[in-house]
Amino acid sequence: MAILSYFLPEFLIKKEIKKASEQIKEIIPEVQKPSVLQILEKLQKRASKELSGILLGVTLFCFALALILLAFISKRVTRGISLIAKGLKEVEKGRYEDLEFPKVDHRKDEVAILSQGFQGMVTAIKEREKIRGVLNKVVSKEIAGEILKSDIELGGEERVVTMLFSDIRGFTKMTENVEPKVLINLMNTYLTEVCRIIDDHKGVVDKFVGDEVMALYGVPYAQENDALLAIQTAQEMIQSLKKTNEKRALKNLPAVEIGIGIHTGLVVAGNVGSENRLNYTVLGANVNLAARLCSAAKGMQILISEDTLNQPGVQSTFNYEEVPPIPLKGVMKPVKLYEIKK
Repeated sequence: MAILSYFLPEFLIKKEIKKASEQIKEIIPEVQKPSVLQILEKLQKRASKELSGILLGVTLFCFALALILLAFISKRVTRGISLIAKGLKEVEKGRYEDLEFPKVDHRKDEVAILSQGFQGMVTAIKEREKIRGVLNKVVSKEIAGEILKSDIELGGEERVVTMLFSDIRGFTKMTENVEPKVLINLMNTYLTEVCRIIDDHKGVVDKFVGDEVMALYGVPYAQENDALLAIQTAQEMIQSLKKTNEKRALKNLPAVEIGIGIHTGLVVAGNVGSENRLNYTVLGANVNLAARLCSAAKGMQILISEDTLNQPGVQSTFNYEEVPPIPLKGVMKPVKLYEIKK
């Protein structure tokens, strides 16, 4: 383009000068023609040079302006894409706060569409994580994962599960002489420690019913040593409570004792309730039997059923002894019970 701006004016000027020369030849005397033609020739060279310089300068200015404009547009587009790419890396790391999004205002180009879609995705993920965070405080993270599945529906499946029930002995009497605020603090401290122990042994807290705790081993995910883990949980719960009672004794507070029952059997595990309000839990006669074992257990005693005793690794790991028959409410058939010793 610069070359064209240099030669084009010279060509046009030569053409006009030649035309003017032809006209001058017709109107001036022969004697003066050489000098006039020399003047015209000088004028041609000077005009061509000046005009070419001007056009070259204008061309370079337009070219520079085009480059600046192109750089501005390119930066505007690439910055938006760079921000989205950076945001995606942060989201991949689980960071959803303080993300910087491209400023698209009222733009409707591809970057604007991409940015709006990215912002919508981040908002949806944040809402999902917020729901998961709330669920993790209401139920275990394993059950929360099951509830958040997109294909969740009412119903269940048969599974062999080890169930642990524990509750505080004499809890009703204890509440008579304790202020509600003090009682709440006591229960929160106790249940926080119980939940930690259950989590450490890969159990799932199903629910709290007053002072009663129900934990599951084998759902939603089964392991080969579920029964063994449940008994280890019970033992650590007893040991932790003994340490708590030592501290309570220094303050002249009464000891807190729990009874624990553990049973392994076939149950139906799944979502129970209504279409707009459900609970992931287990149902069946074996659940009732596990609860009855808990009711029959004395303070700081761990009772297990024969079915739990026969699970892999139990007999070779723990000291136990059979206890005399105990009538269990709602259970017609005799059940062999065993106490786990230290």
